Amino acid sequence: MAVSLKTTQTDSGSGTRTISVTTLSGCNYLMVGLSADGSGITGITFDGSSLTQLGTKSDPDGRVVRLYGMANPPIKTANLIVTKTAYGTTTISQWGNVLSIDTPASASGSSATATVNVSSKDGDAVVDAVVGPGSNSFTVGANQTSIGNSSSTSGAGSYELGSSTVTMSWTHTSASWGIIAANIVSIPQSGVS
Repeated sequence: MAVSLKTTQTDSGSGTRTISVTTLSGCNYLMVGLSADGSGITGITFDGSSLTQLGTKSDPDGRVVRLYGMANPPIKTANLIVTKTAYGTTTISQWGNVLSIDTPASASGSSATATVNVSSKDGDAVVDAVVGPGSNSFTVGANQTSIGNSSSTSGAGSYELGSSTVTMSWTHTSASWGIIAANIVSIPQSGVS
């Protein structure tokens, strides 16, 4: 069966952020993208438990983008606490029917398009996060759905339904960028491998 998106939300600002998150029935994976203006990221907790850092990438100017996740989060309203020192954007998505998360793919550069290719398949979904200079605003790529986008911190995140290869991309004023994306693997339908 295909993964199912339950809900999304976003937050941006300086320093440690406390975000009220209500996990919905059927959510068995909480995915968080974090784009920040520096390396002063300590970690993320939900309801007092740490999320797992899935991957990290820096742009050529030292800004950082990361993906974090939590399998089987408690179904409740609780605080998601993002501990950092810099400005940043947090994108949050809740997913159901998740079997596992593949190792993220990442890239960085200095151009008008941030892009990375991710191996995927029908029934899966790909989630990304991107970072760049705070003066820029990102425009989400074709076939992607934005989770959140902040021009003040120039961080954003999106998702796209799976196919054999998914290209996650964002355009912005030509400048440095970093992008990270992970495939969310769906639980196979009974009797189908």
